[in-house]
Amino acid sequence: MTIAPPATSSALDGMRDAAHRLDVAAHNVASMDTQPFAPLRADGTTDVTDSLDMPTEMVAVATAPIVYTANAQVLRANDRMVGSLLDLFA
Repeated sequence: MTIAPPATSSALDGMRDAAHRLDVAAHNVASMDTQPFAPLRADGTTDVTDSLDMPTEMVAVATAPIVYTANAQVLRANDRMVGSLLDLFA
């Protein structure tokens, strides 16, 4: 088991979540015209009584790359910080 610093772990979880939400939104938009259609939820469940809310899906498509990039910046900052600490003590 690898123990990662909290910032790294949180950023990786955020990147995974953003990628998953983008996948779910893309699936829902692509499958919208199929019958019978039940939108996929972010938790992986479906309900035939749900209806597709296109503006919400488009917001998810637009924001997922931004969230992913922000979390990637946290990873880069952590990498630079660890590199600086290693330079100080090496």
